Amino acid sequence: MTRHLVLVALWVVGCGNPSDTPVPPDPTVINVFELSDSRAFPDGIALAPDGRTFYVGGALDGTIYRGFIDSVAVRPLIGSSGPAGGLVVTADSLLAAAGATTGRIIVHDLRRPGIVRQVVETATSAANLRAVALGPDGAIYATDAKRDSIYMLYQPSLPGSGLGAIPLDGKVPYSRTAGAQNLTGLVAVDGGRWLIAVHHDSGKLFRIDPAAAAVEEISVAGPVSMVGADGLMFDRGTLYVAIGRTNQLVPVTLSDDFLSGTVGNAITDTRFRYPTNAVRTAIGFLVVNSQRDVLTGHAPLDLPFTVRRIPLPPRPATRHD
Repeated sequence: MTRHLVLVALWVVGCGNPSDTPVPPDPTVINVFELSDSRAFPDGIALAPDGRTFYVGGALDGTIYRGFIDSVAVRPLIGSSGPAGGLVVTADSLLAAAGATTGRIIVHDLRRPGIVRQVVETATSAANLRAVALGPDGAIYATDAKRDSIYMLYQPSLPGSGLGAIPLDGKVPYSRTAGAQNLTGLVAVDGGRWLIAVHHDSGKLFRIDPAAAAVEEISVAGPVSMVGADGLMFDRGTLYVAIGRTNQLVPVTLSDDFLSGTVGNAITDTRFRYPTNAVRTAIGFLVVNSQRDVLTGHAPLDLPFTVRRIPLPPRPATRHD
Protein backbone atom coordinates (compact mmCIF):
# COMPACT_ATOMS: atom_id res chain seq x y z
CA MET A 1 0.00 0.00 0.00
CA THR A 2 1.32 3.45 -0.89
CA ARG A 3 2.34 5.52 2.09
CA HIS A 4 1.34 9.15 2.02
CA LEU A 5 3.96 11.81 2.53
CA VAL A 6 3.66 15.43 3.53
CA LEU A 7 4.18 18.31 1.06
CA VAL A 8 6.17 21.09 2.69
CA ALA A 9 7.10 23.72 0.05
CA LEU A 10 9.03 24.02 -3.26
CA TRP A 11 12.51 22.68 -5.68
CA VAL A 12 15.96 19.15 -9.61
CA VAL A 13 18.70 18.17 -12.70
CA GLY A 14 19.30 15.78 -15.83
CA CYS A 15 21.91 13.84 -17.70
CA GLY A 16 24.06 14.93 -20.57
CA ASN A 17 24.90 12.64 -23.47
CA PRO A 18 28.68 12.76 -23.81
CA SER A 19 30.40 10.91 -26.61
CA ASP A 20 31.19 7.21 -26.19
CA THR A 21 34.72 7.81 -27.48
CA PRO A 22 37.29 8.08 -24.67
CA VAL A 23 39.41 11.21 -24.81
CA PRO A 24 43.09 10.45 -25.54
CA PRO A 25 45.71 11.72 -23.11
CA ASP A 26 45.79 15.49 -23.28
CA PRO A 27 47.86 17.75 -20.99
CA THR A 28 45.12 20.39 -21.22
CA VAL A 29 42.46 18.09 -19.73
CA ILE A 30 41.82 18.90 -16.08
CA ASN A 31 42.40 16.03 -13.66
CA VAL A 32 41.46 17.63 -10.34
CA PHE A 33 38.64 20.14 -9.81
CA GLU A 34 38.81 22.21 -6.62
CA LEU A 35 35.97 23.44 -4.40
CA SER A 36 36.59 26.84 -2.86
CA ASP A 37 34.72 26.16 0.40
CA SER A 38 36.74 24.71 3.28
CA ARG A 39 33.56 23.19 4.80
CA ALA A 40 32.07 21.81 1.58
CA PHE A 41 32.22 18.06 2.33
CA PRO A 42 30.77 17.28 -1.14
CA ASP A 43 28.61 14.21 -1.73
CA GLY A 44 26.40 14.08 -4.84
CA ILE A 45 27.24 15.11 -8.41
CA ALA A 46 25.16 15.56 -11.56
CA LEU A 47 25.89 16.60 -15.14
CA ALA A 48 23.79 19.24 -16.92
CA PRO A 49 22.26 18.53 -20.36
CA ASP A 50 24.94 20.68 -22.01
CA GLY A 51 27.57 18.07 -21.09
CA ARG A 52 29.95 20.78 -19.84
CA THR A 53 28.42 21.96 -16.57
CA PHE A 54 28.30 19.81 -13.45
CA TYR A 55 26.85 20.36 -10.00
CA VAL A 56 28.05 19.13 -6.61
CA GLY A 57 26.06 19.14 -3.36
CA GLY A 58 27.41 19.84 0.13
CA ALA A 59 26.65 17.10 2.63
CA LEU A 60 26.56 19.42 5.65
CA ASP A 61 24.50 22.42 4.58
CA GLY A 62 23.23 21.61 1.08
CA THR A 63 25.15 24.32 -0.76
CA ILE A 64 25.05 23.58 -4.50
CA TYR A 65 28.36 24.15 -6.29
CA ARG A 66 28.79 24.59 -10.04
CA GLY A 67 31.77 23.52 -12.08
CA PHE A 68 32.77 23.17 -15.74
CA ILE A 69 34.80 20.35 -17.26
CA ASP A 70 37.23 22.91 -18.70
CA SER A 71 37.79 24.93 -15.51
CA VAL A 72 39.53 23.95 -12.28
CA ALA A 73 37.40 26.03 -9.89
CA VAL A 74 34.07 24.71 -8.53
CA ARG A 75 32.19 27.58 -6.91
CA PRO A 76 29.00 27.99 -4.85
CA LEU A 77 25.88 28.60 -6.92
CA ILE A 78 23.00 28.11 -4.48
CA GLY A 79 23.27 28.73 -0.74
CA SER A 80 22.54 26.50 2.21
CA SER A 81 19.24 24.62 2.20
CA GLY A 82 19.97 21.73 4.57
CA PRO A 83 22.10 18.61 3.99
CA ALA A 84 22.29 17.31 0.40
CA GLY A 85 23.07 13.78 -0.70
CA GLY A 86 22.68 12.56 -4.28
CA LEU A 87 21.74 14.92 -7.11
CA VAL A 88 19.97 14.57 -10.44
CA VAL A 89 19.31 17.13 -13.22
CA THR A 90 16.25 17.11 -15.48
CA ALA A 91 16.08 18.09 -19.14
CA ASP A 92 14.18 21.25 -18.17
CA SER A 93 16.96 22.49 -15.88
CA LEU A 94 15.64 21.46 -12.51
CA LEU A 95 18.03 20.03 -9.95
CA ALA A 96 16.77 17.62 -7.31
CA ALA A 97 18.75 16.90 -4.17
CA ALA A 98 18.23 14.09 -1.68
CA GLY A 99 17.91 15.85 1.69
CA ALA A 100 19.64 13.23 3.85
CA THR A 101 18.45 13.33 7.48
CA THR A 102 15.94 16.11 6.75
CA GLY A 103 13.82 13.52 4.92
CA ARG A 104 13.24 15.97 2.07
CA ILE A 105 13.64 16.10 -1.68
CA ILE A 106 14.54 19.64 -2.70
CA VAL A 107 13.99 20.88 -6.26
CA HIS A 108 16.00 23.91 -7.44
CA ASP A 109 15.39 25.91 -10.60
CA LEU A 110 18.80 26.17 -12.29
CA ARG A 111 17.53 28.84 -14.67
CA ARG A 112 16.93 31.03 -11.63
CA PRO A 113 19.54 30.01 -9.03
CA GLY A 114 18.24 30.54 -5.53
CA ILE A 115 14.63 29.82 -6.50
CA VAL A 116 13.34 26.69 -4.80
CA ARG A 117 10.62 25.11 -6.91
CA GLN A 118 9.52 22.46 -4.47
CA VAL A 119 10.36 20.85 -1.14
CA VAL A 120 8.64 17.59 -0.29
CA GLU A 121 9.04 15.77 2.96
CA THR A 122 8.42 12.24 4.16
CA ALA A 123 5.75 11.73 6.79
CA THR A 124 8.34 10.44 9.24
CA SER A 125 11.24 12.13 10.97
CA ALA A 126 13.23 8.88 10.91
CA ALA A 127 14.54 9.24 7.37
CA ASN A 128 17.88 9.56 5.59
CA LEU A 129 17.39 10.18 1.88
CA ARG A 130 20.70 9.30 0.25
CA ALA A 131 20.30 9.17 -3.54
CA VAL A 132 17.96 10.28 -6.31
CA ALA A 133 17.31 8.93 -9.83
CA LEU A 134 15.31 10.24 -12.77
CA GLY A 135 12.48 8.13 -14.24
CA PRO A 136 11.41 8.17 -17.92
CA ASP A 137 8.27 10.17 -17.13
CA GLY A 138 10.19 12.83 -15.23
CA ALA A 139 9.49 11.36 -11.80
CA ILE A 140 12.24 11.53 -9.20
CA TYR A 141 12.98 8.44 -7.08
CA ALA A 142 14.90 8.47 -3.79
CA THR A 143 16.39 5.90 -1.43
CA ASP A 144 16.04 6.03 2.33
CA ALA A 145 18.88 4.48 4.33
CA LYS A 146 16.67 4.26 7.44
CA ARG A 147 13.42 2.88 6.04
CA ASP A 148 12.31 0.13 3.67
CA SER A 149 10.82 2.32 0.94
CA ILE A 150 11.72 4.03 -2.31
CA TYR A 151 10.13 7.47 -2.47
CA MET A 152 8.77 9.00 -5.67
CA LEU A 153 8.15 12.65 -6.53
CA TYR A 154 5.64 12.42 -9.37
CA GLN A 155 6.00 15.82 -11.05
CA PRO A 156 9.04 17.77 -9.84
CA SER A 157 8.19 20.73 -12.09
CA LEU A 158 4.70 21.12 -10.58
CA PRO A 159 4.64 22.50 -7.03
CA GLY A 160 2.19 20.55 -4.89
CA SER A 161 2.44 17.38 -7.02
CA GLY A 162 3.05 15.23 -3.95
CA LEU A 163 5.38 12.47 -2.88
CA GLY A 164 4.55 8.78 -2.76
CA ALA A 165 6.31 5.67 -1.50
CA ILE A 166 7.02 2.28 -3.03
CA PRO A 167 7.02 -0.14 -0.08
CA LEU A 168 9.77 -2.77 -0.10
CA ASP A 169 8.68 -4.57 3.08
CA GLY A 170 10.57 -7.83 3.46
CA LYS A 171 12.06 -7.63 -0.04
CA VAL A 172 15.46 -6.18 0.88
CA PRO A 173 17.64 -6.53 3.98
CA TYR A 174 16.44 -4.00 6.49
CA SER A 175 17.69 -3.08 9.93
CA ARG A 176 16.47 -0.56 12.48
CA THR A 177 19.59 -1.00 14.61
CA ALA A 178 21.25 2.27 15.58
CA GLY A 179 23.90 3.14 13.02
CA ALA A 180 22.63 0.69 10.42
CA GLN A 181 22.36 1.88 6.81
CA ASN A 182 20.05 0.23 4.33
CA LEU A 183 19.54 1.33 0.70
CA THR A 184 21.95 4.07 -0.36
CA GLY A 185 22.91 4.35 -4.06
CA LEU A 186 20.25 4.42 -6.80
CA VAL A 187 20.20 4.60 -10.61
CA ALA A 188 17.58 4.19 -13.33
CA VAL A 189 18.44 1.84 -16.23
CA ASP A 190 16.90 0.55 -19.46
CA GLY A 191 15.22 3.85 -20.19
CA GLY A 192 13.91 4.05 -16.64
CA ARG A 193 12.08 0.72 -16.69
CA TRP A 194 14.15 -0.51 -13.76
CA LEU A 195 15.81 1.02 -10.74
CA ILE A 196 18.98 -0.48 -9.31
CA ALA A 197 19.71 0.11 -5.63
CA VAL A 198 22.56 -0.98 -3.39
CA HIS A 199 22.29 -1.97 0.26
CA HIS A 200 25.09 -0.27 2.19
CA ASP A 201 25.63 -2.75 5.03
CA SER A 202 25.46 -5.95 2.95
CA GLY A 203 26.75 -4.73 -0.41
CA LYS A 204 23.85 -6.45 -2.19
CA LEU A 205 22.32 -5.05 -5.37
CA PHE A 206 18.61 -5.07 -6.21
CA ARG A 207 16.59 -4.57 -9.39
CA ILE A 208 13.35 -2.74 -8.66
CA ASP A 209 10.31 -2.38 -10.90
CA PRO A 210 8.83 0.92 -9.66
CA ALA A 211 5.54 0.38 -11.50
CA ALA A 212 4.84 -2.95 -9.80
CA ALA A 213 6.86 -2.50 -6.59
CA ALA A 214 8.62 -5.75 -7.53
CA VAL A 215 12.12 -6.37 -6.18
CA GLU A 216 14.68 -9.01 -7.12
CA GLU A 217 18.22 -9.41 -5.86
CA ILE A 218 20.91 -9.19 -8.52
CA SER A 219 23.20 -12.22 -8.43
CA VAL A 220 26.77 -10.92 -8.43
CA ALA A 221 29.98 -12.92 -8.88
CA GLY A 222 33.42 -11.53 -8.30
CA PRO A 223 36.28 -11.00 -5.86
CA VAL A 224 35.49 -7.51 -4.53
CA SER A 225 33.14 -6.92 -1.61
CA MET A 226 30.70 -4.04 -2.00
CA VAL A 227 29.92 -3.70 1.71
CA GLY A 228 29.86 -0.02 2.57
CA ALA A 229 28.60 1.04 -0.86
CA ASP A 230 27.63 4.67 -1.35
CA GLY A 231 26.58 6.03 -4.75
CA LEU A 232 25.94 4.26 -8.06
CA MET A 233 26.64 5.25 -11.66
CA PHE A 234 25.52 3.29 -14.75
CA ASP A 235 27.47 3.62 -17.97
CA ARG A 236 27.42 1.50 -21.14
CA GLY A 237 26.23 -1.72 -19.50
CA THR A 238 28.37 -1.43 -16.40
CA LEU A 239 27.31 -0.36 -12.94
CA TYR A 240 29.97 1.50 -10.95
CA VAL A 241 29.71 1.31 -7.16
CA ALA A 242 31.47 4.00 -5.13
CA ILE A 243 32.84 2.61 -1.87
CA GLY A 244 34.27 5.43 0.18
CA ARG A 245 35.73 3.45 3.03
CA THR A 246 38.01 1.51 0.64
CA ASN A 247 38.61 4.39 -1.81
CA GLN A 248 37.32 2.35 -4.74
CA LEU A 249 35.00 2.55 -7.72
CA VAL A 250 33.89 -1.03 -8.34
CA PRO A 251 32.61 -2.01 -11.83
CA VAL A 252 29.84 -4.61 -12.17
CA THR A 253 29.06 -5.70 -15.73
CA LEU A 254 25.34 -6.51 -15.80
CA SER A 255 23.37 -9.04 -17.82
CA ASP A 256 20.71 -7.96 -20.31
CA ASP A 257 17.92 -8.50 -17.78
CA PHE A 258 19.84 -6.76 -14.97
CA LEU A 259 19.51 -9.82 -12.73
CA SER A 260 23.14 -10.94 -12.71
CA GLY A 261 26.50 -9.28 -12.85
CA THR A 262 30.23 -9.84 -12.75
CA VAL A 263 32.50 -7.69 -10.60
CA GLY A 264 35.61 -6.43 -12.33
CA ASN A 265 38.84 -5.03 -10.96
CA ALA A 266 38.25 -2.11 -8.64
CA ILE A 267 39.30 1.33 -9.87
CA THR A 268 41.54 3.08 -7.38
CA ASP A 269 43.47 6.33 -7.37
CA THR A 270 45.97 7.76 -4.90
CA ARG A 271 43.94 10.98 -4.92
CA PHE A 272 40.65 9.37 -3.94
CA ARG A 273 39.43 10.70 -0.59
CA TYR A 274 36.37 8.66 0.42
CA PRO A 275 34.59 8.77 -2.98
CA THR A 276 30.80 8.77 -2.70
CA ASN A 277 29.44 9.48 -6.19
CA ALA A 278 30.56 9.76 -9.81
CA VAL A 279 29.26 10.98 -13.16
CA ARG A 280 30.37 10.30 -16.72
CA THR A 281 31.45 13.22 -18.92
CA ALA A 282 33.17 13.60 -22.29
CA ILE A 283 36.57 13.85 -20.57
CA GLY A 284 36.08 10.85 -18.26
CA PHE A 285 34.43 10.01 -14.96
CA LEU A 286 34.25 12.77 -12.36
CA VAL A 287 34.51 11.24 -8.88
CA VAL A 288 33.52 13.17 -5.75
CA ASN A 289 36.06 13.11 -2.93
CA SER A 290 33.71 13.54 0.02
CA GLN A 291 36.22 13.10 2.87
CA ARG A 292 33.27 11.87 4.94
CA ASP A 293 35.69 9.92 7.15
CA VAL A 294 36.99 13.27 8.44
CA LEU A 295 33.59 13.87 10.04
CA THR A 296 33.89 10.61 12.00
CA GLY A 297 37.45 11.31 13.11
CA HIS A 298 39.01 8.58 10.96
CA ALA A 299 41.08 10.82 8.68
CA PRO A 300 42.68 14.28 8.71
CA LEU A 301 41.16 17.04 6.59
CA ASP A 302 42.90 17.45 3.24
CA LEU A 303 42.07 20.81 1.62
CA PRO A 304 40.91 21.76 -0.89
CA PHE A 305 37.95 19.47 -1.38
CA THR A 306 38.13 18.00 -4.87
CA VAL A 307 36.40 16.20 -7.69
CA ARG A 308 38.81 13.80 -9.38
CA ARG A 309 38.76 12.96 -13.11
CA ILE A 310 39.62 9.42 -14.18
CA PRO A 311 39.80 8.24 -17.81
CA LEU A 312 36.85 6.42 -19.36
CA PRO A 313 37.42 2.66 -19.22
CA PRO A 314 37.03 0.61 -22.44
CA ARG A 315 33.47 0.15 -23.65
CA PRO A 316 32.19 -3.29 -22.57
CA ALA A 317 30.71 -5.75 -25.07
CA THR A 318 27.04 -5.21 -24.22
CA ARG A 319 23.81 -3.99 -25.79
CA HIS A 320 22.97 -1.58 -22.96
CA ASP A 321 23.17 2.18 -23.39
